[in-house]
Amino acid sequence: VVGDIIKAMIEDFLSGRNEEAVKKHHILMDVFSSFHGIRRKRTNPTPLVKAAFEIISGLPTSLTRLPLTPATEEERENIRVVLNKIGKI
Repeated sequence: VVGDIIKAMIEDFLSGRNEEAVKKHHILMDVFSSFHGIRRKRTNPTPLVKAAFEIISGLPTSLTRLPLTPATEEERENIRVVLNKIGKI
């Protein structure tokens, strides 16, 4: 979902552009926080990462197997907001 941002952050850091790397780090923290659900109720982010892929690609990828449960509409909306904020949708 955000591999390009991670790569750019590492490249910035290795090139000495620490301020740019820190900005990207803060963007990534918003994304990773959204993968743990509303009020951090999720211990396994897989269903929310799958929902993010589905939102970005439009492909039905959010099916999960028990004991995992699919993202709720509230969680999906939270992910949409974050993905929109970082320009992924």
